[in-house]
Amino acid sequence: MAGILTFKVNEVRRLLEHSKAAKKHTPSYEDLFNPAYHRGGKVVEKNGWPDRDNIDIDKIPAGLLLVKDQGVYLLSNGSPALLVDPSATRQVVAYAKEADPTSGAEFDDWWEAGQRIMGGDDCAETLPLTMFEPVLALLADDDSMKIKVTARQIQVLLPRKKKGA
Repeated sequence: MAGILTFKVNEVRRLLEHSKAAKKHTPSYEDLFNPAYHRGGKVVEKNGWPDRDNIDIDKIPAGLLLVKDQGVYLLSNGSPALLVDPSATRQVVAYAKEADPTSGAEFDDWWEAGQRIMGGDDCAETLPLTMFEPVLALLADDDSMKIKVTARQIQVLLPRKKKGA
């Protein structure tokens, strides 16, 4: 599991602005197990699983989720969710070019790229907005940005300087 994911800056910027502006944030799967986000600082279980009702939503920080399921994409954790259409339930996402099921690429191509870069299991990792902000400040909306994924870390890459700049 390792590789580079490429995203459209304008799409990432939209998600970041939504998450940053949101007054509340939805906890990720990972957040359910973090005592810092539970009332009383202790994970309370219900039926052998962390009790979602014990989460103090005010403690969940703004972030973007890097998700691998039907493709690989970024998603705002802002609540209420950023919806494609106000009457819909589908959220706005920024697909990675390499694993975009909406791109028209063959299923095997985007599916295998997602598996190779993010591993075989579906997952969601919360990334703090501070990972994105310095890089987005250097890029125009029509640029692309890259995220490097390894088995040990996820890193938003600084852009290479353009020739003549």
